[in-house]
Amino acid sequence: MSEPRLPFVRRVILGNYKSIKECDVSLGPLTLLVGPNGSGKSNFLDALRFLSDSLQTNLPHAFKERGDALGVFRRAKEVSSYFSIELEMNLPDGGGASYSVTLGHDNRVWSIEEEQCSVCTDSGGEKASFLVKQTQVRRQVEKSSLPSAPPALERQLYLFTVAGYPEFSAVYGLLQGMRFYNIDPQQIRRETSLGKPARELLRNGEGALFTAHRLFHNEPVEARIHEYLRAILPTLEEVRFRTSKTDIGSLCGSYCGAGGEGGVKDPLAGEPLALEFRFCTADTHVAFDPQNISDGTLRAFGVLLALFQCLDRPANDPIPLVGIEEPEATLHPAAAGVLFDALREASHFTQVLVTTHSPDLLDIPDLDVDSLLIVDMVEGRSVLGPADEASRSIMRDRLSTAGELLRQNQLRPESRSPGPVSAETD
Repeated sequence: MSEPRLPFVRRVILGNYKSIKECDVSLGPLTLLVGPNGSGKSNFLDALRFLSDSLQTNLPHAFKERGDALGVFRRAKEVSSYFSIELEMNLPDGGGASYSVTLGHDNRVWSIEEEQCSVCTDSGGEKASFLVKQTQVRRQVEKSSLPSAPPALERQLYLFTVAGYPEFSAVYGLLQGMRFYNIDPQQIRRETSLGKPARELLRNGEGALFTAHRLFHNEPVEARIHEYLRAILPTLEEVRFRTSKTDIGSLCGSYCGAGGEGGVKDPLAGEPLALEFRFCTADTHVAFDPQNISDGTLRAFGVLLALFQCLDRPANDPIPLVGIEEPEATLHPAAAGVLFDALREASHFTQVLVTTHSPDLLDIPDLDVDSLLIVDMVEGRSVLGPADEASRSIMRDRLSTAGELLRQNQLRPESRSPGPVSAETD
């Protein structure tokens, strides 16, 4: 297998986002956020998702998705007056970029206080930049490399405003292209092509039907998904589609080459379709619908779709980062290693962020200690950092796995400050 690609987001600096007062961490191609329930792992992922949501739609919608604006600002004795998100990124052309936004509030009215972006060439020279600040009157473009910079809107990120300019289109496209998942097996169970199912995989697993239908017409992708599923469930023969009238076979069997764009028949047209899991036991073949499949298996199926969809994307619409919450939940402990292999493989074609508190997922002898970010709740605030030196030494010397240390409550975050943010590449 080839070496993992450079991570899209290589550094994250947060201030006053939910339970995170401050953090400054580096990310790799595969990063595992490890910590107990309630430590703030999900809040870290949500900061990135908030930014992506804001660019896919707008800031009011992103706030509404989280209850209200004040739900995002950190709460201590009082609600903090601002929060900030700052990212350092690698771009596909070999260059780099930095992007940051600070939002404030006054009497429940939020505002974009400052926003800036810098895009650099592969040699480190600045290619484009902007700086927008809130004045007493309005948001003002203080600096811009664009010859005729458009005005800043009060309720919209400026990166969205300049997304159509070639200098900033890559940064915008990649940030809004990040995807985050917390797979709900019930969403997969209830989904058929009746009604209006989602045509892409949504955060909770809705859209698995259409996503599987599309991915399974890509033979290498279909093969990898089935290989991992069979490793989790050795008696599984294949995942198929069925209609109410007839068994149409596996997606890459009799259904390949059907009409529709790219030779893929639209599953929303014609007879209603549903997923079917076909098992082989001795000389018997038995098919079950998702209602009779375990939570762990359905969640693993959704996770595999989330990961391997990245191999089936147009070049101009990639998924540069996939965040997944507790992918191993309700899965048999013996299958956790299989799921980790899938996560590690996926990190070769997209950046993967995972939250977990499962020792079973971390019982990997050759787990890269640098892929761990330990999360702990200390005096009401989330603390994130790489594993401390004692833990790193034990894992490097193969004396214990990360999973064994987690069982013993011996994984601790180490505080560190990587230094000032730069748009230059590594």
